[in-house]
Amino acid sequence: MPGDPVGTPKLRLVLHLGTPKTGTTTLQQSLRASRRRLLRRGIFFPDIELLPTAKNLWFTEYLWNNDFRRFNRNIRKIVRSARDAGSRCVVLSSERFYVRFADFSAAAKMALRELEEHFTVTVWCVFREPLAFARSYFAQILRFPPDDQWPCSASPDPLETVMDHPWFVKRLDYAGFVRQIERLYGSPVVHATRYEAGGSVDQARKLLGVDAATLRSVPDANLSPTALGIDLLLQLNRLGLKLKERQKAVSTIASLDKLMGGPDQFLQASGELKRKVCAASRESTKYLRERFGIRWD
Repeated sequence: MPGDPVGTPKLRLVLHLGTPKTGTTTLQQSLRASRRRLLRRGIFFPDIELLPTAKNLWFTEYLWNNDFRRFNRNIRKIVRSARDAGSRCVVLSSERFYVRFADFSAAAKMALRELEEHFTVTVWCVFREPLAFARSYFAQILRFPPDDQWPCSASPDPLETVMDHPWFVKRLDYAGFVRQIERLYGSPVVHATRYEAGGSVDQARKLLGVDAATLRSVPDANLSPTALGIDLLLQLNRLGLKLKERQKAVSTIASLDKLMGGPDQFLQASGELKRKVCAASRESTKYLRERFGIRWD
């Protein structure tokens, strides 16, 4: 992908890449709602249709599918639009990147590396306490339809059993993700923070140097199912329904869970689950504490 003309200052890119269940959708909605105010501060958040159904999926999906023509077209469009607006900083926030990155092709990772031709890159990752992450991410993918690309989606098994699957355990390797990203760029580009409920928007304000009047708060989005919803989803996943029937059932379960599930009824952790999560995340816990000062206690 050709870079900018010689002598043109690079834009700053803040690339927010999750992780899942850390307020990503809420942050994206806040950025979208605050776009004009951010623009007045020289910060450009794209509001263009880059995929037909979800504006924040294109970044990951085009890399995942090795569709570099569309990926590079979108990057060029963003750079041009940001410069035309007089912006100094671009913010991108991508769903699913954290989950898919380990399985990107070498060419996809090179396309990611080539962003430095246009930008000075900061990769912002929000990490959740491992046990809380395991429970909330498990609850999320229970709702997904069966998919070979997401081996633990639509599982009929409890989390204690899913924690034996290498694909799920890999998602707890926070340290491995940071190291792969920084190996790719050859420099310490990662800015890591700890997830706090409702805190991703506030963390974004600090990172971008803006206040609450510029980056507005919005209601939380995509709340996790309670224990009731999880139990119903596990039962649903044992039925082997066709896709359309299953989608209707998932929607019905979400409505019932919202109506009947209490805020104190989230999935409880057994001793077995705690031991497995602790073993899977021990090295990452040590790494994040020493590298970024992130603690779970």
